[in-house]
Amino acid sequence: MITIFISGGVFNIAINAGPWIWKLAFTKSSNILLRILPDIPFTFINIRCLFVLFVYWKYADYWSYAKRCAEEMVLHCSNHNNLQQNLKNLRCVSIVLGVSAFALVTIFETLDLLHFAQQDPRRLNATFDNPLEPFPLRITVWLNEFLWIIFCALPFALSQQVYISLILLALLLRLSLTDVNKNLKDINASLGIVPELGSRRQSDDLYEHTTLFNQLTSLKTRYLSSLKLCHGLNEAYGSIIFVIYGMDLFTICGFISATVADGEGFLLAYVLNFFTIAIFAAYIGLMIPMVKVYEESVAINFLLHEIMDKCQVQQVNRT
Repeated sequence: MITIFISGGVFNIAINAGPWIWKLAFTKSSNILLRILPDIPFTFINIRCLFVLFVYWKYADYWSYAKRCAEEMVLHCSNHNNLQQNLKNLRCVSIVLGVSAFALVTIFETLDLLHFAQQDPRRLNATFDNPLEPFPLRITVWLNEFLWIIFCALPFALSQQVYISLILLALLLRLSLTDVNKNLKDINASLGIVPELGSRRQSDDLYEHTTLFNQLTSLKTRYLSSLKLCHGLNEAYGSIIFVIYGMDLFTICGFISATVADGEGFLLAYVLNFFTIAIFAAYIGLMIPMVKVYEESVAINFLLHEIMDKCQVQQVNRT
């Protein structure tokens, strides 16, 4: 199955890359970059979805490992009511994102098909032989659309589910790390309360130390499970995030260029361009939880060092 998708995807890439590569190689013009930018986005969309699916297939074992780490992390959070409620909300978010991804792909493909037909009314005839410039080939409209849907639209929709899964795991990491961070802040605040000299007994100190040790051990276990999940995702699927960001950025630039350089004046073309720019910008925006994960992790490290310093100072004061 993966071989069929790759073969069909390579064929689609060749069809979409052929025109702008031909222009780049044989057109003498000072603004050649602006002329080829409108032709580039569909090539990047093809490359994007094939790369994501290929990496997901190649590192399927890592995905199983990441799933086990996520289950372990959720298990450690089973006694935290607020976090459990957030996890329930996360399930709703996953359904909304999954359905929205398929809906957006459907809308995009519909607009693109209508624009494709609007450029040449003869394409409304499914049996019309459409030339594959610059190749000396012709292909019927129905076959062209069939190949595009099977080897680009469908793989793109599936690749979006992989991307959404990564985003959801990043949200899960953020929820867990945020809760750990909150607990560490509470511990840090309690250590800031220094009792008056002689107002505490040795048994009180022992109870406090035992409670603090148990709290920190529990938080350490949860933090380590979060690190395991983060490490597994980064090792296997860090390249997916990099490629998606790069391809989506180039796609946005291509459609912006197409909007500026559009000489046809079709209203549908502007609708398609602005819609595509908006959704691919939203895809990039979905990476924000990954940035938040890093911020929470840095905050946790800072709090741990601050707690250690306070414990050392209090120990010195009591001795």
